[in-house]
Amino acid sequence: MQPPAPLLALSLGVLLHLVGCSGGSRAEPVEWAVIEEPNGTTYQLRARFGGSSCTEFEEWQVEETNARVEVQAIVTFTGGADDECTADLVFEPHTLRLSAPLGSRELIGCDPPEDRRDCTEVIPPRIT
Repeated sequence: MQPPAPLLALSLGVLLHLVGCSGGSRAEPVEWAVIEEPNGTTYQLRARFGGSSCTEFEEWQVEETNARVEVQAIVTFTGGADDECTADLVFEPHTLRLSAPLGSRELIGCDPPEDRRDCTEVIPPRIT
């Protein structure tokens, strides 16, 4: 099963961006996906980003409210314009344990707002 086109486009964009490793250090959210069917209040997630000598996974951030659950996978991008950065693909797993079932709450944060998709969609890992 092929990942959705927006997922591939975003991944390619992140990889191309990292090859250049623009100046300064900055923390940014990266895409993530639910990789297995949820088990009650437990979700298996996996962040996907261009890893290199110019990136470091920082943390998973989760905010639950009565209306939504927002999850962000935060990566720090470092390096200057003259730095050479490798363009590897990195996967960072996470077990999300909600305080209550998702129910009618919206699960958000898996993609940038301009490429928004249904974050509850299960996208199993591909073995290639």
